[in-house]
Amino acid sequence: MDNIKLAEAYYECARNEIIQRIRLRDYILLVFLGAVSAIFSSVFRSSAEIEIVLVIPYLTLGAGVLVCQHNSKIGSLAEYCSVELEKFFHTNLEGSLPPQWDNSKSLKEYSKYSITLRSWGHFIILLAPCAPALMLTVEHATGSFPLCVVWWGCLVCCGFVAWLKRHSFHVRNDIHSKIFAANNG
Repeated sequence: MDNIKLAEAYYECARNEIIQRIRLRDYILLVFLGAVSAIFSSVFRSSAEIEIVLVIPYLTLGAGVLVCQHNSKIGSLAEYCSVELEKFFHTNLEGSLPPQWDNSKSLKEYSKYSITLRSWGHFIILLAPCAPALMLTVEHATGSFPLCVVWWGCLVCCGFVAWLKRHSFHVRNDIHSKIFAANNG
């Protein structure tokens, strides 16, 4: 297999992984929303203890970490496709290359806006259910052990997820800036 075919195979693999990670990231959010809906439904439609909602911030933590991990990997794979492989193709192929999607003007103009909207959407989906969960159980903030510890742990989880989403947003923006600079510089 020559180097060009190998690079094309690497590109295909990376693009396929990006697509798979986008699906997984969206599936995580879907499962998370289903779990949160089931928890709130069980509390408001039955005689379940209200404290069950305290599991929501811990689910938020798990989903938030997974979503941010996929988001960061998607960004790094996009950088690999549009910067590293692009340089290889330009160095090793004769003539002009057709613009690939990763380096297209259309994607560049939309990416920053898309990253911002996606980050806000993830932020809202992940953290919005935590507010009612904490408000419905606020009496446990100063209550007795172990619910007091669980309640404060929930608050810490929410704060960590908010920080993590903010950090993930900045990482993706940095990657976008590197891609844009590498292909326009």
